[in-house]
Amino acid sequence: MTRAILRVLAALAIVSALGLAPAAAQTGQTFGELVGKVTDAQGGVLPGVTVTLTGSAVMGSPTAVTGATGQYRFPAVNSGTYSLKFELAGFSPMVREGIVVPVRQTITVDSSLKLASLQETVTVSGASPTVDVENTKVGARLDHEILTAVPTSRTIFGSTTVLPGMTMGRQDPGGLTAATSTGMVAHGSQNYNLNYYGVTADTPSNYGSMYYMDFGSAEEISVDTAAMGAEVGGGGGANINVIPKSGSNTLKGEVIYSVTGKGYWDHFTGNNITDDLRAQGITDPTLRGLQDFNANAGGPLVKDRLWWFGSFRNYRTIEATPGYTVVNSDGSLTNPFLSNLRNYTASGKYQINKNNQLSGFWTYNKKLQPHRAAGVTQPNPINTINQQSPKNLFNGNWTSVMGQNTFLEVSSTYFHMHFPSDLSDEFKALPASQQHSTTFNITTGIYLDGPDKDGTHFRDSYRQQQNIGLTRYIDGWLGASHQLKTGFENWYGWGQEVFNIFNDTRLRYTSNPDGTNLVPSEVYGWATPLTQKQKMRNFAAFVQDRASYGRATVNLGLRWSYYDGKIPAQTGGGGRWFPVANYPEIDPGYKWNTLAPRTGVVIKLTEDGRNVAKASY
Repeated sequence: MTRAILRVLAALAIVSALGLAPAAAQTGQTFGELVGKVTDAQGGVLPGVTVTLTGSAVMGSPTAVTGATGQYRFPAVNSGTYSLKFELAGFSPMVREGIVVPVRQTITVDSSLKLASLQETVTVSGASPTVDVENTKVGARLDHEILTAVPTSRTIFGSTTVLPGMTMGRQDPGGLTAATSTGMVAHGSQNYNLNYYGVTADTPSNYGSMYYMDFGSAEEISVDTAAMGAEVGGGGGANINVIPKSGSNTLKGEVIYSVTGKGYWDHFTGNNITDDLRAQGITDPTLRGLQDFNANAGGPLVKDRLWWFGSFRNYRTIEATPGYTVVNSDGSLTNPFLSNLRNYTASGKYQINKNNQLSGFWTYNKKLQPHRAAGVTQPNPINTINQQSPKNLFNGNWTSVMGQNTFLEVSSTYFHMHFPSDLSDEFKALPASQQHSTTFNITTGIYLDGPDKDGTHFRDSYRQQQNIGLTRYIDGWLGASHQLKTGFENWYGWGQEVFNIFNDTRLRYTSNPDGTNLVPSEVYGWATPLTQKQKMRNFAAFVQDRASYGRATVNLGLRWSYYDGKIPAQTGGGGRWFPVANYPEIDPGYKWNTLAPRTGVVIKLTEDGRNVAKASY
């Protein structure tokens, strides 16, 4: 026990020495748990049984030994399908096959061993347990087979619409709007926490997630909608966790290419718009081209020791946007609306020794939309903005199984988003004499000249995170089997936005300006450039006890969270109309402390665990 404590303290020292500022990755987000009890034919518990875990998602063959109460546990199991082998001298070995372990679920597999009369191994194949009889949380999962087989749009939110109680914030037929961030509604709530391998995949400021996933890199998407434990923070609503692939002992890969659109690909595209419908004003679909290329591969560098995985995605759409795009007589487009998403993903796992593993990943996403905001009210390319928004997400994890009853998890993450919304290339190409201020017709609501009405924005935001969680199993205390979990999480975030209106001026007319109408009815002057900065910090600690008494399991947890933020000193103005204005620092801008209890109970209504009742607060 002393050595275990020293190892935990060493982990804390390492994280502090690295200087990794506060974090928010959540413990237990990336693993499942496999537990059970082993008895003899008469129901007596069997201590000392060696339980061996094998499967394509695990390195080597980890083992556990049943304790005095016959309990065994594998606390950190990657999502996948496994086999268990139970062995004890004097008893016939038993093998249980086809056990599916999802992320953030506890799968219970009890076994009974028979006295050895012959040298034989009993193999049991059948339906894997699917009901979590230990935890109160409510949710579902989408494994790789479902993600590839179900005909939804290849996005996080599109795929989760097949789950009960889940809908998208807006329609996304065929992935047409996949290049524009959308949301979701879970049981009526629009709040959600989006995690990528347990890491919060959004900015700490009000810019939102803006992260577009490499769909082909996902091994599983787990969604919790209620009754989450004390280890999960956030603002309520659904908790979405995307688990990326990470390689295996077998080299394998896949390539997915989807394409549709007008012209050469007409034979792939259905169209029920007849000439009669066109005569009534019904137009062809706005989608004129969609290409989605996704390739990934992974395998071993050293079997059972070092795995790798890599993925690339290029998603591209061409649309005929009403009021902006002109469809020529030959079917070609003038001013097509283009969107492009590119993703690069790399991950790896290294088994240091029997009980310690390092893992990490990097994912990069860039959105290209050269004519954002194009439409009826902004019909000219010079009115639009050029969006290029790269995002980088880095994560490193260390997991350690410390004996039969203790598990340590350490995680550190860095997320950075650069989001420039610049003047369009067409506007920049104009001679200086033709680069006019934004001009707007109040009567028609149409922008006539000049760049986008909202000006240019150059946003930068980053989040540094770290997390430590410790799990301890105790049998027989107060007549129950306990899983005690404690940990803390920190994150530190910073955001900056530089906002600018071209010429610091907007001109508003009651009709289109011509030779007799040269004077605008309204002139707006802006104090730009304006730099907005913000800094945020969060610290949280939690403790949770899961106590099992026969068919009943009680979950008790407590979470404390601290938030503060400040607005650094900043400036604005200094352009055409206004002098430079200096704004002093506001510290703290806010400071919150919250204490949240989490309670719940699970009761097995039938001995086989297929029917349970759950209640939580």
